[in-house]
Amino acid sequence: MYRFGKEESDAAARVLESRQLFRYLPDAREADTFEGALATRLGVPHAVATSSGTAAMISGLAALGVGPGDEVVVPAYGFVASVLAPLAVGAVPVVCDIDESLTMDPADLRRKITPRTRAVLPVHVHGNASDLDAILAVAREHDLLVLEDACQAIGGTYRGRALGTIGDAGAFSFNQHKILTAGEGGALVTPSTDVYERGFMAHDGSANFSRHAFAQPMRAGLAFRMTEVAAAVLNVQLGRLDGILADLRALRSRVAEAVESAAVLTPVPQHDPDGSCGTNLGYVFADAVTAQRFQAAADGRNIDAFFGNEYGHSFREWTIVHEGRGGHHPLANPLRDTEWRQDADACARSEDILSRTVLLRYNFDVTDAEIDKIHQRLAKEFG
Repeated sequence: MYRFGKEESDAAARVLESRQLFRYLPDAREADTFEGALATRLGVPHAVATSSGTAAMISGLAALGVGPGDEVVVPAYGFVASVLAPLAVGAVPVVCDIDESLTMDPADLRRKITPRTRAVLPVHVHGNASDLDAILAVAREHDLLVLEDACQAIGGTYRGRALGTIGDAGAFSFNQHKILTAGEGGALVTPSTDVYERGFMAHDGSANFSRHAFAQPMRAGLAFRMTEVAAAVLNVQLGRLDGILADLRALRSRVAEAVESAAVLTPVPQHDPDGSCGTNLGYVFADAVTAQRFQAAADGRNIDAFFGNEYGHSFREWTIVHEGRGGHHPLANPLRDTEWRQDADACARSEDILSRTVLLRYNFDVTDAEIDKIHQRLAKEFG
């Protein structure tokens, strides 16, 4: 949570007092308003407000027609939702290596493509763009669909275009730890009317009885709707986005200047530095021992120094894939055939990179004195 205050509280209270908490009630308009405002902000014609980023990815894959027998290539670094979403639609997540940018390695993506591959799910992790030019070139060559996981990247750009709007569809998250938040929530965006209609149906099995009219026949869906309370909060949050991003980028520059003036460091490379959301700084080291020294010296109050293979973002932590537990029932488990399982060592290159990479996550409460203290510790350790 970056910026949150009385306006959000008032918006939530207004909806609660109206008793119009469900988006299909006669006077409920918050979810509709948010979808329109988000689509306008991102420059796409269609947005679907969902209950979470995971729900947005599941709805997106369903809308793209991904299902049983299909494979979806995902990177070895990102939140576990990137593998949960393919499993939820009956597809197999095939994990490919990352490179030192911590995003999908297009060369390994190419190696992981098989006749079963249907889609690619690049993750714009920590608000930094994947190598979309290279990924889209591979996808076009093999006639693959692209769903961008932009859950951590609202407001980020790649070559001037909003992340999440460049592939066939994109997913965003608005949970407690994201740039914009309502505690929980998500959104699916797409330039395609057909994908939008199918995504809306996938996220809402009761859309058959809603005020929405679709050209396509209704199909079964789930219940991933956003509440009016969450949408009201997000309508306020969306108005704060530019200010949040500006403050994050300014703070990133302050922290970078402090740590990089204290030690000779190699920043994690980025595919579009100007388009980064600025939520983290990353540094890659020649070996894990040096990375551990840096992490110990850089960790402080209001600045969290952590390794890339922490917090459930590393393939090694995704035991459901290693152990073939991809569903609640054997017939609903896409990983029931052992040929589709990947053991914990399947992405050794990614694990090596993550063991040598330290990320700095900061919040708006950090003071100049705290930043200076980290500078001094790093200068003492590496000077």
